[in-house]
Amino acid sequence: MWKHTVVATAARAFSVNDLTRSAHRRPGNVVLGRMRDADGLPDRYVERAKDLVRTCETHRILRPGDRFDGSAFTLR
Repeated sequence: MWKHTVVATAARAFSVNDLTRSAHRRPGNVVLGRMRDADGLPDRYVERAKDLVRTCETHRILRPGDRFDGSAFTLR
């Protein structure tokens, strides 16, 4: 029980503002980035991407000429 309380309190402390959140996330992102560089993309990422493409094709969500800029779709 104490371990959970300590971890929950630490998580709240790191979520106080943008500075503490970025200080908390940056080391994890660096470590995970290095791991992905060394190991490549996990198979589950590739499978999920294939599933999304199949879903888009099945439901005609995207059409030729549509673009995705990372934050929003531009649909005709």
